[in-house]
Amino acid sequence: MALLKNMRKQIDWYDLGKTVTACYNLAKAAGKKYFSIQFYGECWVSDDDEKYKTFGQATNCYEGVGAQWSNYVYKIRA
Repeated sequence: MALLKNMRKQIDWYDLGKTVTACYNLAKAAGKKYFSIQFYGECWVSDDDEKYKTFGQATNCYEGVGAQWSNYVYKIRA
């Protein structure tokens, strides 16, 4: 897992889908298979889904993004 971009300063708290879309676009442009949002606005990426499974399923995600120390993971379909 690698931090692709910290977008916390651009969070629209009324539409967190904008953060998800922005991270998706960055991850897809970087050629990654998986992306996640951690701490509401950090865009993380990986090509290995096992890395996201290390600590098990998170229980504190919100509106499609992960809270502090949690990832809401997405798989990019070709």
